[in-house]
Amino acid sequence: MSKNDYFFFNTHKDLDSAIQMISSYINGNSSDKLSCAGLFLKKDLKEIFGRYSPEKFNHTFEEINESVFKISVTKRYKMNGIWKIKEGKALFLKLDPSFCVIVCKENLDIFKSVILQFLSYYYIESSRAFLNSKDLKELIQLLQQKTNGKIITNRIVAYERKSDNGKNNLKKSAIIYTKENYEDSFEYAIDKDQFIDKIEFTLKKEKDKSFVDILNGFISREGLFRVDSNFSLFFDSIIQGYKKIALSNFKMFANRQRTKNEEFEVKPLEITYNTEIFHDMSNNKRLINVLSKMKHSTLSCYHCNPYINLSILDYLDGSSADLWVIDTSKIIIIPQSKCSQNFLSRFVNFLFENFREGKLQDFKGDTIV
Repeated sequence: MSKNDYFFFNTHKDLDSAIQMISSYINGNSSDKLSCAGLFLKKDLKEIFGRYSPEKFNHTFEEINESVFKISVTKRYKMNGIWKIKEGKALFLKLDPSFCVIVCKENLDIFKSVILQFLSYYYIESSRAFLNSKDLKELIQLLQQKTNGKIITNRIVAYERKSDNGKNNLKKSAIIYTKENYEDSFEYAIDKDQFIDKIEFTLKKEKDKSFVDILNGFISREGLFRVDSNFSLFFDSIIQGYKKIALSNFKMFANRQRTKNEEFEVKPLEITYNTEIFHDMSNNKRLINVLSKMKHSTLSCYHCNPYINLSILDYLDGSSADLWVIDTSKIIIIPQSKCSQNFLSRFVNFLFENFREGKLQDFKGDTIV
């Protein structure tokens, strides 16, 4: 093990020490990039990952201090009839009792195919934290404001939802914006009902009457981040901003199931739109078609015209919810007797990506029907 690897994984006294050491590591290794992702926690990290390994995986989990943990994962996979092995290591930075950030210095393929795939097997006890287009824009603005720097967007990828021509498939077409002002790109994409998926950018600051590169970064709506230098700066702005957004969403999704109160009172959510999207009845059919394609779930349709009443059951953890459209500009989600934060997070993100992004909030009406 190299000296840098040793420092990166084993000598952190506390969270601040880990952040400073990680930043020193990446500043001294210009060819490397750090990959990061956020994770909601329903239990203590040691309780989640200190036990079994999923099939085809082996792992070790080690506490370095109360806020920093190390994981090593080995994955067995078959290629052309031959068993092979991939290995990856990562740090867990615990920023809140219910939220942590995973930091990995491996290449992106290892991070996704080993670390993140391994974590997906613990879906009931932990889950990814998603972002929407508005959140992505806020994070870029936060970095710019905190550093008083200049953001150059190297590449923004948005998606346009395409008609399936009656083939009952979900189709999205990528739209690429390069070297544009990010605010213009966001405004144009939202105006055209596109959703922003990922952003590659460079942060520059003025020095001696010219601009110098401070860091190159990447953020995506799946809560995946990459940075090539100045991790401390990236952490204090992008990661901390992400934590705030993620915890706000996690709180929004918490304790919605009807068994959390004696009267089995419903605690609905609503997604509101700034246009009467359901005035066009074809969007009723499109919404039903979209939800029928959500993985690991089954959909029951009770009514589809002129109003919508659906029920969705999640196979991953048994969660269920009803969905109503009785207003031309909103969708109402009614969690049932079992409905987890993880499911609601995944469900809303699926709607935003495949149907239309809107404003998520507590239901504002007096009655549903």
